[in-house]
Amino acid sequence: MDTSHRASRGIGRGIALELAKLGHDLVINYAGNLEAAQKTTVDCIAVAKTAGKAIRAEICQADISKGDDRAKLISFTREKFGRLDLLVNNAGVAPNVRADILEADEESLTGSSPSMSKARTFSPNSPPTG
Repeated sequence: MDTSHRASRGIGRGIALELAKLGHDLVINYAGNLEAAQKTTVDCIAVAKTAGKAIRAEICQADISKGDDRAKLISFTREKFGRLDLLVNNAGVAPNVRADILEADEESLTGSSPSMSKARTFSPNSPPTG
């Protein structure tokens, strides 16, 4: 089960479509454009079918710069699919200091978008933090 942050448009949409082609179930997360999320979901299912795959795709609205919304997205994913195998966070800009995202601290991410600085809180094995 995969979840892609802001997968309703742009790069996130492209990533979601490619994962669908490979047969991955998806949670399409969006911040505010439900119509785009719905279109991406329909398109992901169609692309998967064309590739001979059957997938499930669900939609969840969450702003990952907010701790409660991150928890909501993880809970939604686990409720619908029972697990989280892969998270794609495609929002943000480069941090001030290049480091493994799992080892970077908040200070090194100053200047990044709020969602990028919170990406490491999405460990599939631990609950999100504020």
